Amino acid sequence: IVPDGYVSNPTLGELLQEIKSKIQGLSIKDRLKAKLLKRIDRLERKVEEQRNLKASKMVTRLEKEIMKKAGKGRITDTDAGTLLDLLDRIEKAL
Repeated sequence: IVPDGYVSNPTLGELLQEIKSKIQGLSIKDRLKAKLLKRIDRLERKVEEQRNLKASKMVTRLEKEIMKKAGKGRITDTDAGTLLDLLDRIEKAL
């Protein structure tokens, strides 16, 4: 029996798919979008290979890159905040 209002935690795969869809929905340059999606694909491979330490390091580097792009104005602060929140949830799920 599931209590009212209970929401199960999304799986790692669901989180990765969610961040991919968020990136695809961003209004940013196509090159930057492709670069971010490629990084997420690499992260997904590391997770599949059970290399969680490397995946965790990749998440940290990706967070830094997103903050840097947001600082330069290439990604809006709201979009950057959403992506960083998702990356944080992915890192916790590792």
